[in-house]
Amino acid sequence: MKKKTLGIFIDGAMIRAALVSRDADQLIVEQVESFKLLEAIEQPKNLTADKLGKMDDPETPDFDNNPWNTNEFDPDSETPTLQEEQTNLDIVREILNKMCPKGTNIAFNLCESHVFYKTIPTTHETRSKKIKEEIWDIFYEESNTKPHLENVGFLRQDSGSLLALIHNDPLIFSSLLFELRSISNIIPPKVKLIDSIEFALAHEIKKTLNIEKEENNLVVFFAKSFTKVFFMRGEKIITVLPAILEGAKSEKVCETTFSKILFEFSSGNIGVISRVVLMGEYEDSRAFEFFMKKFSTVPIQKFATGRVGVSPEIKNAEKLHEYTIPIVLAAKSLDNKISAPYNMNFLPRRIQDKQAVYKIAWHGVVMLIIVFICAFLMTMQLVKNAQQISKTKTDINYLNMTEQQLAPVESESDSLLANISKLEKQTSLLDSLVKNTTRWSPVLETFSNAYSKIGRFSLKSMTSQAHDELIADAMLTKREQVAKLERAINNSMILNVTETQSDINNALNLQIQCKVAKGNPQEKEKTGQNKNETIN
Repeated sequence: MKKKTLGIFIDGAMIRAALVSRDADQLIVEQVESFKLLEAIEQPKNLTADKLGKMDDPETPDFDNNPWNTNEFDPDSETPTLQEEQTNLDIVREILNKMCPKGTNIAFNLCESHVFYKTIPTTHETRSKKIKEEIWDIFYEESNTKPHLENVGFLRQDSGSLLALIHNDPLIFSSLLFELRSISNIIPPKVKLIDSIEFALAHEIKKTLNIEKEENNLVVFFAKSFTKVFFMRGEKIITVLPAILEGAKSEKVCETTFSKILFEFSSGNIGVISRVVLMGEYEDSRAFEFFMKKFSTVPIQKFATGRVGVSPEIKNAEKLHEYTIPIVLAAKSLDNKISAPYNMNFLPRRIQDKQAVYKIAWHGVVMLIIVFICAFLMTMQLVKNAQQISKTKTDINYLNMTEQQLAPVESESDSLLANISKLEKQTSLLDSLVKNTTRWSPVLETFSNAYSKIGRFSLKSMTSQAHDELIADAMLTKREQVAKLERAINNSMILNVTETQSDINNALNLQIQCKVAKGNPQEKEKTGQNKNETIN
């Protein structure tokens, strides 16, 4: 989006205006025009205390893209005209109506008759406020006037001295803007920059020309009602001569200017001139030819728009040098950052307050700071809570995934536990069985050994009558097997022998009582062998 500024150069009863726009890094002059005032506005002749009092709290009505088109001067309107005769206020309205679209700012110059310069050899102060107070005391050493530090500016020189500026300009042009707002019920554009002619020109020279640090430049600016001369060493102004009250169309202006320059040379403060820069309405005074003769060995340079381009809609582009001041003022106000040493603006606080849409007292500022801090802390807490919630959700998702991965393991574990329980039961049963079976194992082994030694026989049943007794019913085929069997079984005793008859052969039914054998099987086997030997 383009930014626009209307540069205003107040030259006595003449106003030159230039509308400059900025698109990205490109500056373009879109429109230039001159206006003739009914009277010079160097003194506040048209403003009364009653009118000035109405500027403080104006209403804020709506307006369209061209806010200066009002019907107050329309003869067909029912609203009566403010004055029958035209005033400077009407000229200001015309300027805004023709050259100030919506959203445009304004930059204008301090009237040269209200600006004073003085060189201060040195100062021990370092803070800007203290330096300005010292400058004020130097200018008004015999007066007890209250310091207006916003009316003071200064340039530090490499030598340690100061070029001090102080002005008492009542800024009538801005007062006309606010008066127009009070009587027309409309909002004028904002004043963004108020600067001296010398500082504005030097800033543009610094931005445009390649100047060496030790280079001495002579700058001569021609206007309709006056001529300004100042010297620059490098990028800084070192001396400003008093204004010459002869305009560009004066026949003697060049001679007068040259004599002032020679007088300054005689002071010894100015070195050899490296370049002469002509600015303003130098063609009307034929200054280029004059200074070419006077400074035959020094380059003479015409300075017009500098780094600012020209719109093709401007017809008389060759006359733009006459609008140097409004162009450089607008260009400076459109700079994104004004670099030192000309980063000064003489726009007073009272005008800034009047232009402000909202006024906030100190307690309002404190409340805004508290609200901002609370909002910041709440935002930080919300962000922290959101991060914690996000982390918790991530942990939950991880646990759910882990649970899903461990579900088969859990099932297998349950299965293993069931098998272990089953095995434990089986082991208990086996333990109980082993306890009972191992007790009678030696006896069964003895019966097995006896079978192979005494011949065949069969066991019909084995019954435990007591803890260490076993009753066995055996079927024998021979009578001699009875005694052999008793001797073969340790600690045994024949209780009963019954003979039965069968169709095949005779059989002896033997009931023998045996006690649990104690000792290892080898001893039992030896005992059995001894009994066998006895039997044999």
